[in-house]
Amino acid sequence: MLGPNPKPEIRPLLEQWGHAIGLELLSRPSEEACSEALRNAFHQARALFIIDDLWDSQSGNLLMVGGVNSRVILTTRESNSLSPLTTRTQQIRVDFLNDHEALELLGKLAP
Repeated sequence: MLGPNPKPEIRPLLEQWGHAIGLELLSRPSEEACSEALRNAFHQARALFIIDDLWDSQSGNLLMVGGVNSRVILTTRESNSLSPLTTRTQQIRVDFLNDHEALELLGKLAP
């Protein structure tokens, strides 16, 4: 979860993802280099990334590290932040969901 900060720190999150899969990213010179290393690591992997509370497409681009067999679910209150990251047909507008509704939607988006 990125949280309520419109300018979240992306690098610590990328480093956490790297650590979770045994990939050391501390020595990488930039967020972009960390993101690229994760893209390479996840290139063929089956993974589900849920990026909650995205504020801007620049952060979204850095966090889109899944490969061809991965799925990414982005949530945002700022619909314009999705425009560079998705097509209109890939966007679903929802209000608050209860647990059952959320699991049902997740099952449709990432079977």
